[in-house]
Parts: sequence; structure tokens; C-alpha cells
Amino acid sequence: MSNDQVNSPSHYSKGRTFEPIDVIEDWELSFHLGNAIKYIARAGRKDPALTRQDISKAIWYLERFSDQLMEAESQANDADQLLADKNEMNDMGWNEGLHLVDDLNKDLERFSEQEIVETFCKMGVWFGVRKDGTYVRV
Repeated sequence: MSNDQVNSPSHYSKGRTFEPIDVIEDWELSFHLGNAIKYIARAGRKDPALTRQDISKAIWYLERFSDQLMEAESQANDADQLLADKNEMNDMGWNEGLHLVDDLNKDLERFSEQEIVETFCKMGVWFGVRKDGTYVRV
């Protein structure tokens, strides 16, 4: 490894077998996880006086990634509940989706019972309405 201050600065490469960028790419880490690795790898090496700052930055990226995971889980749970509610309405004879499809004058005969004939988005999640009136996440 050369001491290239743009592509391979010594605080990442000196005395190391692998540079953080190589690990990040090999492990196919997301932006947030990759930055956490970067700041951990350079902590105390780029500027020993800024070690705490580098660790704080790594923690910030990890917390932000964790918050995004929690938000995605919450949205998925909300979407699953919505789907369950819609399917329960269908079971009670409220085939709202099927009526919507009928209102659009689609030729439903050409679709199989399980085929999606309409889609809609709710809370950022896409759903499909099957010919039989049940809903599925798409």
C-alpha cells in the first residue's frame, strides 16, 4: 500500500492488511454501516486528539441506521395490519377492491382468481388486489 493521501491515506492503511474501504466493499455494507467502520478504523490514527469525535461519529451513523430499521419495521407492521384488516373486510363480504376493479370496467374474465388486477399504495407500501378480492403486499 502506498501513502496516497487521496485514495489510501496512512491513517487507514499504515500497518494494516486491509483498508476499511476494502472491507466495506467486500462485506457490501450500507452507507451508514460503512461510515461507522470508517470512523472506527481511523479513531486515534488520523488525529489522536479527535479519537472521541471519531467514535461519536461512528455511533451517530449506527444509531441513525438503527432508527431507519425501526421505522421500516414499524411501516411493515402497519402495512401488515392494514392488509389483515382489508382481508378481514373481504371475508365479511366487503370486497372493496373487487368493486373498485369492476368500476374501472376491466374484463375480469381474462384474469385467474389469484392474479392481481389492481394496485394501490397505502403508507408507502404497495398492495395488489387479486381478482378474488383479497389483498397482498407487492
